[in-house]
Amino acid sequence: DRRQCQLWIRDSWGNRTRIDYSKRACPAYKKIPGTDFVCDGFQYARTAMTQNHFLTHFHSDHYGGITKAWNSGTIYCSVATANLVNQQLGIDRKWLHPLPMLTPVVIESRGKPVTVTLLDANHCPGAVMFLFEIGSNKSKKHILHVGDFRWNREFMMTQAPLRPFARGEVLLDEIFFDTTYCDPKYT
Repeated sequence: DRRQCQLWIRDSWGNRTRIDYSKRACPAYKKIPGTDFVCDGFQYARTAMTQNHFLTHFHSDHYGGITKAWNSGTIYCSVATANLVNQQLGIDRKWLHPLPMLTPVVIESRGKPVTVTLLDANHCPGAVMFLFEIGSNKSKKHILHVGDFRWNREFMMTQAPLRPFARGEVLLDEIFFDTTYCDPKYT
């Protein structure tokens, strides 16, 4: 649906400009390697690309591209975020698949199982980080996609899935950060 691929923004003069994402490829930083999973990349949604979408939290710079006409696959997120997406955007619950916190869940990608665990991002209600575990024991890859988060070591270490990484028992193969505020103008 082309309506899902359009986003209206205002330029510095206050004029509305339409950005059409239907012709733009989904950037690599939205895709989880070794899977067909896409995180916070709804404006690039195509059913040919994936049916597995992940939403870190309910802020417009992350859910942008989701409209009431959404029909591009399952949206995995926290219970609180699923409720907000349903209430505020009118998305049919058949597209929403809330996952439990701190509980490994297996989701199929390209015919292979991927374990996904939601971790509290310490950001806003319902905000999560996704820990993806891809492959078998010997070749298992660990990927953390954080979206927006607020790091507090004491709080983060209350989440059991993060402890092996903090102790150095397990290493992350990749980490995806939202770098919105890495620009020096935000100091």
